[in-house]
This record gives sequence, structure tokens and C-alpha cells, in this order.
Amino acid sequence: MHETTVVISSRTRKTVEEAYALVEDFLTELNADILYANSDTARVALDAFSRYAKGRHPARLNFGDCFSYAGAKAAGAALLYVGEDFRRTDLA
Repeated sequence: MHETTVVISSRTRKTVEEAYALVEDFLTELNADILYANSDTARVALDAFSRYAKGRHPARLNFGDCFSYAGAKAAGAALLYVGEDFRRTDLA
């Protein structure tokens, strides 16, 4: 939610609070669950960094990408993404 809120706020000149409300409304409309990071998620994110991070692998995952990867792994869910980054991981 952090990254999406920041991007919406930056690109639309909405306040952070307004952008966050839009993200919350969108997730409610989708009936989406929010996955909170815990120590297991952090370990998977570190594994993603070790395997797929910028400067280490062509996937070039950044900090937020590593946590998205970890959340998808933890939930056993597909990950919606744009571009080639995640396509170069074992989530593809």
C-alpha cells in the first residue's frame, strides 16, 4: 500500500491521505486481503534480494519488489505486474 499510495500522491498531486483513501477504496472494491509482513515474510524478501536484486540478477528487483515477491510466495498467489522484472523470477 505504501508504494501505490506514494505513486498516486506524486503523480496526481493528491495528499498522502487522499491517495491512501483511494487505495483503500480500490482494495475494498476488489475484496482484497492485505498481507502484513512478519519475520517469515522478511526472510523470503531477503531471499528474493539475494537471488533477484538489482546488481545481482537480470530481474533487478528493488526493496518493494522483494516484499511483493515475498507476499505472493507466502500467499501462494499470482502476482500482477508490469514489465519484465518478475517474469525473470520463479513467480513467472
